Amino acid sequence: MVVDVTGPAGFNERTRDNACTSSKAVLPKLTVPGKYTITATVIAPGEAPKTQTHDFQLIAHGA
Repeated sequence: MVVDVTGPAGFNERTRDNACTSSKAVLPKLTVPGKYTITATVIAPGEAPKTQTHDFQLIAHGA
């Protein structure tokens, strides 16, 4: 599984789990408010990649 997270101020981080044994991906610690996009891709042997993308808004504490 490959997880890409992009966001404000050029934030761009990729995590990779070759075993795909866990149900949770470890996401980066996000501290800058703004719009982020997370894209997860799973590639099973002998199958086409499956990708899911979701946008979310990180709001500053107290905003």
